[in-house]
Amino acid sequence: MAHNNGSPKHITYRLRNKLLAKKDGTTQTQATEQHDRKWVIFTYHNPSIHKVTNLFKQTNLKIAFCPTNTTYQQLSQKIQL
Repeated sequence: MAHNNGSPKHITYRLRNKLLAKKDGTTQTQATEQHDRKWVIFTYHNPSIHKVTNLFKQTNLKIAFCPTNTTYQQLSQKIQL
């Protein structure tokens, strides 16, 4: 159908191969590499923590930030009179 609509042959072949791979259940290498990455959690104190985390961007680590003051802490504090 794509060939009849005038699309280039290389795009038609690429689409066909992608659909066949999806049907067969084969995955691309990018998907497997992404599962191997580990998560690291940093506590967010100030903006300079981003400079420290930039050092880890070239490694196989994903970075997440955790606040120091959470919603639970704010709601559970007793009101002082």
